[in-house]
Amino acid sequence: MIKAVLFDFGQTLVDSSAAFRNAEKTAQRNILTDLQLTDAEGFLAEYRRIRRQFKDRSEASRVRIWSEVYTHFGRGVNVEQLKAWEADYWRTVADGTSPFPETMRVLEALRKQYRLGMVTNAQGAEGCRHRLGDWPQITDLFDSLIIAGQDGMPAKPAREPFDACLAALCVPPDKAIFVGDDYHADMEGAIAAGISPIWLKHHLAKRNWPDVAANVPVITNLSPLLGIGVEGLGVASLRAEL
Repeated sequence: MIKAVLFDFGQTLVDSSAAFRNAEKTAQRNILTDLQLTDAEGFLAEYRRIRRQFKDRSEASRVRIWSEVYTHFGRGVNVEQLKAWEADYWRTVADGTSPFPETMRVLEALRKQYRLGMVTNAQGAEGCRHRLGDWPQITDLFDSLIIAGQDGMPAKPAREPFDACLAALCVPPDKAIFVGDDYHADMEGAIAAGISPIWLKHHLAKRNWPDVAANVPVITNLSPLLGIGVEGLGVASLRAEL
């Protein structure tokens, strides 16, 4: 019997997909112009390769990503300029973030039956608070909030943040499910922690989803989660619906 439902935050409860695209395009344009490169396609290929390497290591610092880009192209790094661009980047993301239409309804219904936890990786400029602080109407519904990747807590997909959330909820891993959008950080992290994963590939989030041979339930909005406790069948009932 499921006793707790755990969530990621970005692209799971709130949609920032368009804002991230806009922030990325601005950053790419700024760097390409500053580097005075003429091969835009070659630049973008290397930029994306470097960004992917950082993402695979669950490192979100744009200053570090962009510094690596400058180093790759043999140019010096103006850290203060990169910090200013990063501040603009995260401001664009924050301004373009909004909950998915069903988020509040689903959370309010689930909290009547289950303990709710959140495990999200740190984002934003180093030393700045997580954007969770902008959404008290969401965070107030949760019994435990874990921001991984800061204050000594490893970033997802390490199992430690999942374990910490479960411990705070007093729920064993086999009595919990985890809902997230990132296959590497969320699905693989939950599986490593012994939690049943549910992969949210939200139909409103316009993005490229990884092509993986994943034997996990997939949902395209949060509403199917309201069926997880039907007749005490837990995750099996949701899996059957999918």
